[in-house]
Amino acid sequence: MEKSKMGLLEKEIKILDLSLDDLQSIDKKMEKLGARKVADYTRHIRTLDNGTSNDLDQLLRVTDEDGYTKATLHINQSDEPKKRHIKFHLKNSDKFIEFLECRYDEKVIADTYARRISYELGSGDNCIDFDIDCFEAIPAFMEIDTENIEKNGFTIETLIKTLGLEEKRCVVLGTEAIHKLYGIDYFSVYNPKNNTNKKTY
Repeated sequence: MEKSKMGLLEKEIKILDLSLDDLQSIDKKMEKLGARKVADYTRHIRTLDNGTSNDLDQLLRVTDEDGYTKATLHINQSDEPKKRHIKFHLKNSDKFIEFLECRYDEKVIADTYARRISYELGSGDNCIDFDIDCFEAIPAFMEIDTENIEKNGFTIETLIKTLGLEEKRCVVLGTEAIHKLYGIDYFSVYNPKNNTNKKTY
């Protein structure tokens, strides 16, 4: 199947294996760099499928976060270098999911809660975005948007070293693939029938 060119390419790296001590150290280093802590909240993440996700190589996700709802369609899901996304915001996630279930036969296949801590370094549209995600089944990881790193005087390598994370694993993978690195199937561990996860960290 030809890979879709719809949506935006994902430009980010992930730093893995973060402990609670690492999170405290990162917070101090961010403050020293002059970065702003812009969010610390728990997200409610639901993944949906109507039986076509694998065939289309897509993943549909609805996330409640920090007072709003984000709907994301991940395209070319299995091909990390070509992965793209289409995102938009909503007012009411439950009504949107009800709409999807009724009209398109979508069903929630994964349902979990995960803490997110976010920082911004720089100003305006040129800032570097950092998101730390804390899922129940794996160690926390940091997502760094790479688009504006050089505009702020860093390379990926120097930025990671400045944060004291040069010994950590650095990957270009989505959340499901990161779980696989730990031998965990995202859709099994967060299956709504089995999952009791409400919050992490």
